[in-house]
Order: sequence, then structure tokens, then C-alpha cells
Amino acid sequence: MMSLNEILKNAIEKNCSDVYLSVGTKIFGRINSKLEVIVDEVLTQQDTIKYANEILLNKFSELDENGDMDKSFSISGLGRFRANVFKQRNSIAMVIKIVSFNSFEYDEKFFIPSKVYEFICNVKQGLVLVTGPVGSGKSTTISSIIGKMSKDYSKHIVSVESSIEILYKHNNSIVNQREIGNDTKTYLSGIEATFKEKPDVLIVDNIENYDILKLVLKCCEAGMLVISSIYANSVKSTIDTIMEMDSKNTSYFRNNFSNVLKCIINQKIILDNENKKMCLFEIMINTPSIANCIKENKINHILPLMQNGLKLGMCTLDMSLVEAYKMCKISKSTFLQNISNRELATKIILNY
Repeated sequence: MMSLNEILKNAIEKNCSDVYLSVGTKIFGRINSKLEVIVDEVLTQQDTIKYANEILLNKFSELDENGDMDKSFSISGLGRFRANVFKQRNSIAMVIKIVSFNSFEYDEKFFIPSKVYEFICNVKQGLVLVTGPVGSGKSTTISSIIGKMSKDYSKHIVSVESSIEILYKHNNSIVNQREIGNDTKTYLSGIEATFKEKPDVLIVDNIENYDILKLVLKCCEAGMLVISSIYANSVKSTIDTIMEMDSKNTSYFRNNFSNVLKCIINQKIILDNENKKMCLFEIMINTPSIANCIKENKINHILPLMQNGLKLGMCTLDMSLVEAYKMCKISKSTFLQNISNRELATKIILNY
């Protein structure tokens, strides 16, 4: 059987985003969102135990206790990876995500518009949320923001991450990255420590629960710009998810959240005409009118305000789809499969 290094090198050469290792089956990779066999050999239990030992090192014993573990690791000359190693049917399996050594350089063809970047980079305090389903490129977007910010501005940036995927360069800023388990015990302890570390920007890779959310809002009120992510399929569902974390849905919480929220970037991955991944965005900049909708719990009124906020950099997912279709980046079938406004879809199809 191939070594772990050989498997990952093979995956990189085939442009995989993830590698899947499980006993009794061949080795699969995810290429342009589709699972494909990348190594024909069938894995044995001894193979996956060996790979898990190489990844987890001295923490392998914790796998028996917890049942699953996250671990980021680097291979010299090859790249950086994030593995989720887990037990299943009395054997060990794992999914390894291929990431980057460095933050992504800004390129408007692939990332959010420069107007939105500038807005975020110039915000002194508040909350920016990057949201989307699993595999929608949230980490890439956050990385590109931090890459631009550290290069073009002078800031102290601190991240609290479950597993460090991307290593940021300091450039003109100071970037300190803290990993749960290695550098701090929990999200809460890592975030609480930032009140003494005095960052200008705090990155929290995921708001998992209400306790983390409350502390994040407190950081915003203390003068930090906090950039974080949650799983959500739209700007509306992002706000709904945040509201649901406060089980009582109090007016105090809605007022607090509406006051600190600055921007929501929701994103979705689709395939373009060349069968390559492209990212579509739904972007909301918090204006006084939108803040009032949140305070009054009138979330359904936000979409029309976004449709009229193009000058500020706002757009809906349907607007992004229409633009991609007009520029011949996506097919008619992809356009129709993803657009929610059927009346708009019919109008666009008739005119283009």
C-alpha cells in the first residue's frame, strides 16, 4: 500500500479538495465536488491505523476515548492538511482536507468584490459573518480577507481555531493563531483571553453555540472587529440561526445583535461551463433600515433592501446567478436549478 505522503501527493496532482480513507474500499478523492477513485488498492485495517498514527502522533490514544479527532498537519514540500480521524464499525476511517500553507491572494474574479473588502478592512469594531453550507469556501473567503488586511493595513490579528488550516503571513500586521487543544483549552477560554491580548481583529472560525455567540458580541462591544462563520444557506437563514441561539428571542438580544452586526457574506459553490467550481455570493451590509428589521424581528423585509443596495456592494444569490448567466459563465440548466425567483428566471431566459 502507498504511504500517506504518496497518497496525498497523488491527490494534489489530481486537484482533489478532500481525500477519503476507509477500511474495505478504495481511496477516493473529491474532484470538482464529485467523488472519484484516486487509488485502486483496497485499504485494510492495518493501513488506516498506520495513517492515523502518523497524523495524530502522541494523541492517538485520545481517539479511543473521544471516537473522533481533528488534526492539522504539514508535510514539507507538499502542503498543509486538516484531518478528521474517526472510529466506525470497529475500524478507523478519516477524511483529509487539502488546504494551503499561505493565505489566498485577493483576486476579484474569484472572491468578493473589492468594495466589500475595503468596507470590512475599514470597520473598526463589530461583527462580520461569512456563512454557507459545508464546503462552500468560507475558510477561503476569510483567509483572503485576512491576507489583504495583514498586507494593506497595520493591525493585531488573533485567531481562535478548532484546527489551524491556513498559516497566515504577518506582512504589515501581527497575526497570532491559536488552536483549540494545543494553544488554548476551549473556544471560550481562547476568546476570553483576547481581552488581555488586545487584538484589532479577532477570527473565530465557527460560532457553535449561544455561549460563544454571547462572548463574541461582548468582544465587538469592547472594540474588536470579529470575523466568524456559521452554517447557513442564505443571509435570511444566517440571521434566523443567530436568533434561534437565543431561545427566548428577547428584544434585548435582537437590539444587541443589530447594533454590532456589520456584514453577512453568504456563499454557495456551483459548477461553471468548464465544470470548474465557482463561488456565488449573497451579501448584506447592515444599514439603519436593515438594523431596524432585525430589532423588530421583520427578517422577511431585509431581502428587498438588499436588492436595492447594489451601490453599497449588496446583492442577493439570485442577482449573482443572473450576472453569471448573462456573462455566459454558467449553463441554462445550472441557472434554472439554483435560482429561487421563477418569474425573474423566465424573464432572463427570454431576453438572453
